[in-house]
Amino acid sequence: MNIESFDVLESVLGHIRLLKLRIPERGSISLGGYTNNILLKNSLFKLSNDILFLFIGKKSELFMENFIKKIDFFSFIDVDHNLDEHFCFNIYEYIENRRSLDLDLKDNLLHKVKSGLIVSSTWDGVGGGLFPYITSKLMEWRIDSIPIALIPSPEQPSDAHFNSISSIAMCINKGCYPIFIINRDLLEDYVGVDRKGNLIKGGMILNEILELMLSKEGFVNDFMRFSKYFDIKLYTILISTGCSLKIYDSLENIFNSMLYRMLLNFDLKESYIFYVLARIPVKLRGEITKEKLESAFIRWIREKSSPKVIYISDPIFINEVNDRIDIMIIVGGFNEEKILNSLEEKARETIEYLTKKGIIDEVKLKDILSLVNHDL
Repeated sequence: MNIESFDVLESVLGHIRLLKLRIPERGSISLGGYTNNILLKNSLFKLSNDILFLFIGKKSELFMENFIKKIDFFSFIDVDHNLDEHFCFNIYEYIENRRSLDLDLKDNLLHKVKSGLIVSSTWDGVGGGLFPYITSKLMEWRIDSIPIALIPSPEQPSDAHFNSISSIAMCINKGCYPIFIINRDLLEDYVGVDRKGNLIKGGMILNEILELMLSKEGFVNDFMRFSKYFDIKLYTILISTGCSLKIYDSLENIFNSMLYRMLLNFDLKESYIFYVLARIPVKLRGEITKEKLESAFIRWIREKSSPKVIYISDPIFINEVNDRIDIMIIVGGFNEEKILNSLEEKARETIEYLTKKGIIDEVKLKDILSLVNHDL
């Protein structure tokens, strides 16, 4: 597609949005090429039309092919192709100084939503730079949001870990937390099934996580009300989807299955805050009530850790004839410092290189990484 034809398309889409005058209630915002490509291959778009699906990053031919097929369902904001995209602080400074992205966000009505989910890779310059900017922008607009940060695999190079720790630290410095943390290698190793019994491998589980969160109307606001009483900056997710009660036999067995496909390396024994969300077929409404879910979870978690806070959200009951259950546990209270220090340690080589070459001064670097090793 050439530039001229794309400009015409953008103009047409803008007019369509104005004609529809649809004000979305919620936003699902994907940042960077890695998450954009994963979330294009999903069924999220069949959900309620009160959701704004917004993708921000750099266009590719593959992305634009999918974009054209789905133009009625979501919007895409392109970032400038001419900027230095290697380090996240370059991207962040560029968009902060130009402020043109703010206009694009408002054109897409993001400032009108009541809540938002933000998911981003943090190891690349584009995702890592956009993540703190978009997260802080929603906070500025007084919109409840949950940022979900994908952090690099241990095998990725030092600069990837530098971008990740910088991106997350900038969010925390701006008061944009709690942040949900997911590790890339564990995400890509994930294996499970969906509600239809179809195989889920790797990043596909990210689609299931967002779908479950978006299926619970008011989930973001509910979790933010819950979390504001605790000074917890980082959470992570345990999840099992499409679990047949006939096969698993008990809720405790479903909980146990989560421990074999964790999305972050953390110590469950240290964790003490738990938020549980379940999606259950309506035919099991009498068999699996909120009270029974709570009792089963309390029995299970007391064998694994010493919980201080347990919150069981009202289950989502859906009109399906199968017996497949989806359960997500949001976990907090683990050693946050250990997670960030691990990123900082692997970023050390890049930090030394940047300061030695004068690419970034020590004052700016200290400001970016001020949360590491203390104040957690």
